[in-house]
Amino acid sequence: MLDRTQWRRIDRLASLNGILDRLLISAPEQTQDEILWRRVDSLLAKAEQLSLGQDEDRQLYAEQAVRFHPDIHSHPAIKERLDAAREQGSTYTRICADLDDAMLERMAAELDNQNMRKEAP
Repeated sequence: MLDRTQWRRIDRLASLNGILDRLLISAPEQTQDEILWRRVDSLLAKAEQLSLGQDEDRQLYAEQAVRFHPDIHSHPAIKERLDAAREQGSTYTRICADLDDAMLERMAAELDNQNMRKEAP
């Protein structure tokens, strides 16, 4: 008999396959291996915990972390969008519709710069 965690993982399979297909197009340089599969599954689980109810929202959440920065969701602009999606009852996908790759890359660079400053003596 499967436990609740195992059932949740099975339920995420369609989302996992969806995001892996999207990554083949949007990030072909990303190696499709077990490490990536586990990482994406973990990101999808985290998106569920954040109450992102739509499958597309959870997939976008995972794609942003894989493509741009593992901590992209700690950026203040992304945090605001996550909060707005939960509080306003809108979708994360809709709230992020105005973000393009260049904007997300800038946010990722800002996070890297902050991390470098923290590490500097």
